[in-house]
Amino acid sequence: MTAEGLCEARAADLMRDALRAVAEELLLAHTNPWELDEAMVSFGFGPGVCEAQDDEGLIACQMRRDSFPPLKDQRPVSLLDRMVSEGRQGRAASVGWYRYPGGGGLVIDPLVEDLLCEEARFAGIERVDLNPQDIIGCLIRGLVNVLACRAPVDDPETARRLNSASLSAIGYPGATGGLFATADQTGVASVCDALKRADDQNNTIWQPAPALVTMAARGVRFMPG
Repeated sequence: MTAEGLCEARAADLMRDALRAVAEELLLAHTNPWELDEAMVSFGFGPGVCEAQDDEGLIACQMRRDSFPPLKDQRPVSLLDRMVSEGRQGRAASVGWYRYPGGGGLVIDPLVEDLLCEEARFAGIERVDLNPQDIIGCLIRGLVNVLACRAPVDDPETARRLNSASLSAIGYPGATGGLFATADQTGVASVCDALKRADDQNNTIWQPAPALVTMAARGVRFMPG
């Protein structure tokens, strides 16, 4: 995919599905919907990913996911499929990641945490809680890495378009300048090093994408200048 072929709508879809993929990994191994959403909102997102998916509808999230080829070596676990199979389709159905009694505001649903623990056990994953700061760090690095697996992020124009999509499509905090602006402040080499230290090197989400490794070796930025 070239920058010329990455229209605004496609960039937004890429960004939303990257967030879905990383969020599923974090939910499976490290946290629950309300803690993930709270960490995101505290960082400056609005709203968190689970609330946003409930508002959109989990079937729509499934359809977008299925429009992209699966990531190589990604865990063979689909929390979305499990949720939808149990009727947890989002706010319109009164239940998704949260419950919406009487069509009102969201309410934490402890049954979701039970579901996550069960899926982790089936997958042989030992869940390890993360603090909010570490959740956000993993979220940012995972987003950068998934996007690097799916788009030529070493092309500055592509990175700029995706950076803009991070602001408009997933509510990435504007004060930061966007996802790739944040990554540039950290440095690509630091992003790669942190990914290499992740707990599961058999999962594409945490294996540094070849483009990132090359960029780190060259010492270049996503959006130079």
